[in-house]
Amino acid sequence: MYLQEIDNLDEIITDYDAVICDIWGVLHNGVSLYQQAIAALRRSRTKGKKVILLTNAPKCSDIIQKRFAKMGASDIFWDDTVTSGDTVNAYLHHFAQGKKVFHWGTDADKGLYENHDVDFATTIDDAGIVVCTGLLYGTAEISSQEVVLLQQAFEKNLPFLCANPDKTVKIGDGYEFCAGALADIYMQLGGAVEFFGKPYPAVYQRCFDLFKNIDQTLKTNQFGYAIVFPNSAKQKGEDDYIGQIFNK
Repeated sequence: MYLQEIDNLDEIITDYDAVICDIWGVLHNGVSLYQQAIAALRRSRTKGKKVILLTNAPKCSDIIQKRFAKMGASDIFWDDTVTSGDTVNAYLHHFAQGKKVFHWGTDADKGLYENHDVDFATTIDDAGIVVCTGLLYGTAEISSQEVVLLQQAFEKNLPFLCANPDKTVKIGDGYEFCAGALADIYMQLGGAVEFFGKPYPAVYQRCFDLFKNIDQTLKTNQFGYAIVFPNSAKQKGEDDYIGQIFNK
């Protein structure tokens, strides 16, 4: 398994049945849409290719889809979307029933818990599990308050679910810290972290399952897929994790 650099998706799309396309850094920068990239996905769909958009946003898919319209997208240029938030939502349904959740992030990310009757803990001391979607005290830096809470969670040996493995994100011309940066500190303290999203296998398995639902002629491990990431993906080690699930 390797990452092939291309100048245009049209160069290779005829060899594939489906596309998994990253969102942030590929289709927009958090402020503006990349219209040429979106046009490439439109052309792929006119050729009968299935397109799933993939993001580490700690939100459910419907919120991400609506964001495209708010940013000015004139149509739906995908078949489905998968978010790290979707995988956390599914995990909570199966493995976190009866546990009080400490939501580590802003209220804007609480849509992550849709379809769940969540019992939220107001303090770390009351929590049975931590779900981290981002920082609590601003995203420009990791505050000392944040580190103190991480130490408290570690002392309680709380499971720490990281709903966005990214450590930083570029928004327009600036950068902000993400949940992955806090997860790094928690692991350095000795805590256990469960990651959801790229580059971890579960999110890609969800994409495969959706492909099969979209087109019943696509059979597991018997169809070709193109994965579209920004060039920085190679530095993050995306290839290693993708290979684990695609070549099993």
